[in-house]
Amino acid sequence: MTPAPTRLDALRRALQDLHAGRYAAAAAASAAPAANPADIEASLIHALARAAAGDLGAAPALARIARLRPAHNHPVQDLLDLLRRTNRPAEAIPHLRTAIAALPSDPRLPSLLGELLAEFGPMPAAIEAFRQSAALQPSPAALSNLGKSLAAECRFPEAEAAFTQALALAPNNPQFQLNRAAALLKSGQLPQGWEAFECRHRLPHRPAPLPAPRLSSPNQAQGRTVLLRHEEGFGDTLQFIRYAPMLAGLGARVLAWVPPPLTRLVARIPGIAAVVPPGTLPPPHDAWIPMLSLPRLFGTTLDRMLPTAPYLHADPTEAARWATRLPTAALRIGVTWAGASRPTDPAATATDRVRSTTPEVLAPLGTIPGVRLVSLQFGAPAPPGMVDGMAGIQDFADTAALVANLDAVVSVDTAVAHLAAGMGKPVLLLDRYDNCWRWLHARTDSPWYPTLTIHRQPTPGNWPAAVANTAAALNNLRLASPSPSGRGPG
Repeated sequence: MTPAPTRLDALRRALQDLHAGRYAAAAAASAAPAANPADIEASLIHALARAAAGDLGAAPALARIARLRPAHNHPVQDLLDLLRRTNRPAEAIPHLRTAIAALPSDPRLPSLLGELLAEFGPMPAAIEAFRQSAALQPSPAALSNLGKSLAAECRFPEAEAAFTQALALAPNNPQFQLNRAAALLKSGQLPQGWEAFECRHRLPHRPAPLPAPRLSSPNQAQGRTVLLRHEEGFGDTLQFIRYAPMLAGLGARVLAWVPPPLTRLVARIPGIAAVVPPGTLPPPHDAWIPMLSLPRLFGTTLDRMLPTAPYLHADPTEAARWATRLPTAALRIGVTWAGASRPTDPAATATDRVRSTTPEVLAPLGTIPGVRLVSLQFGAPAPPGMVDGMAGIQDFADTAALVANLDAVVSVDTAVAHLAAGMGKPVLLLDRYDNCWRWLHARTDSPWYPTLTIHRQPTPGNWPAAVANTAAALNNLRLASPSPSGRGPG
């Protein structure tokens, strides 16, 4: 006769099943020890397994455990973390609503609900959830998230009021300061936004300042060697490297300190004297400036948005070689459906979840007569029916040579969009509902890129509607393009 498993054996097995996604098995394995209401650990595992399997009846048990362990994460947060591992976070929403009904005085629950509704919609419901949380306990996190959600709805005065309250409670929190800065930029208040955006240097894990002085005025450029420093995203550098020729025109010797995938492309920009990859010591310089501080340096406003594209250029010889690898008879449309994941940066990971989609969502674009899709997605195989343009691509200079041979690019908000638009190619940007500050608000064009049009989700996560709008625009482009013979390197 097989002996009954001990409590420890049962919970060990239940945890293994839980993390492997075998929720029914985890519930069964933990049922016996969880029958003892004093066994909080067993009760938690059992309730999480039931909830992850879709049992809304587990919510009261999760609420009871939250009351017994007020200093710990709320169990619904544990459930959300569990569901994120299998890309099912939206399934936590009904559990949160049930838990709020069972424990309406806990401010953590509406705050968690607000975060999910801000991601999956509807945004007005997210706003109300954050208001509910802040009413129960005016935490700076809930108030800052309220401000972000209000800014997503273009309710900027209300957003500013929420950020003011959050910063009154946590005046030195750089993330809350950055959330406010992004709202200012998105609203078009660029001078105030650029100034506030400098708070990003106080975020954790930011690189230390360089020993040389920061360049603080264009008047300091003449006769000096100025180092432009890449910050984080490739797209940021591709957008703001446009200011390098302006610095050179003021009499500066301009050095660019950028990652290896950018070095060959950036070296082709007029006015850049040398390109240095990070990991090597930069050459001697008199002053330096972070790349995203260049708009502030030059006093960029909506009425003073110079210079504009094209300022990025492919090597003509390399572009001619790539031309032989692409179909000749169709309208050639490059597509990118996902950004680069940064798993060590939680904020970037959260952004990537909402800005990225899948190639299957873009499939309607491939059904347009006369259109041939070319994958520009680095690190992912091209799906069936799509030309794999990325075989042999090593860096952005290679990608530029490929893009030079395309008629247009459809891309989510990622570096490829900045590359193609910086080259002056038509770009149809698939933009998330709560869009990045750089695309402003309520616009279908961009003052940064004259050839870029914005096709935004009408509601959070609604990629099919944005793709349908893009398909109509591509069809119009096809009708306006009598033949591909006029294609040339960009």
